[in-house]
Amino acid sequence: MSLMLHCGAEPVTRLDLHSATVPPATGTYAPVNYLDFLSEIEASVHRHGYAILGEQFGMRPDGSQMFGLFRLECPVTDGVSLSLGFRSSLNKTLRPEVAAADNVFVCDNLCLSGIIVSGHKQTPHCGEQLPARIDEAVSRLGDYATGRAEQIEALRGMELDSTQVHDILCQAAQQTGKDEIVSWSQAGKVHREWDRPRHPEFRPRTAWSLMNAFTEVMKSYFQRNAPEAATRTLSLNSLFRDLVERN
Repeated sequence: MSLMLHCGAEPVTRLDLHSATVPPATGTYAPVNYLDFLSEIEASVHRHGYAILGEQFGMRPDGSQMFGLFRLECPVTDGVSLSLGFRSSLNKTLRPEVAAADNVFVCDNLCLSGIIVSGHKQTPHCGEQLPARIDEAVSRLGDYATGRAEQIEALRGMELDSTQVHDILCQAAQQTGKDEIVSWSQAGKVHREWDRPRHPEFRPRTAWSLMNAFTEVMKSYFQRNAPEAATRTLSLNSLFRDLVERN
């Protein structure tokens, strides 16, 4: 999971969220207190049997926007667990929204990335409907975790030869537009990471090790352009999901 703050928001504690001033409601706008939003998320998480193992928060100095992540006690498989990202605002720029997956990304440049995303505009009915939207997203975590675990185990059991690795690298580098994953030069770095993995758990010559060679190299994208990096990560997941389905 990842919470990136580089566009004005600052790391804060839960107590700091008390300082955000909630503007008065109007006939069309009913702002949701940040702590009330967190309470609804936590209630849904606990209702579905998950525990929160860690939390991170970010907020703009004027309290206008809030971002955060919960790390959940919901292991997908060895070394992979689920997280829940969220964001909201008190200046009408963001609706209260949650995103869930094993690779959630939240950034104060307004990027929110995850497989399961749900939220509600801060209308007068938001207080009634937002809890159900949050609960619907959290309720899907179990099925997602099961499917993701099956996919990862399939990748771990899929041995690759040099020709297959070459083909996957070419496919990743050839994709363009919203499906772009890595450049040709980055594909070369992925191949070097595959040849000499820096983590011993990725020494087996499997599709899972190759996917992690991609993610290791793609960390640099998050430093340069976080929203683009999140999109690339989703495309990478799609590429390897298709690989599992074909085999």
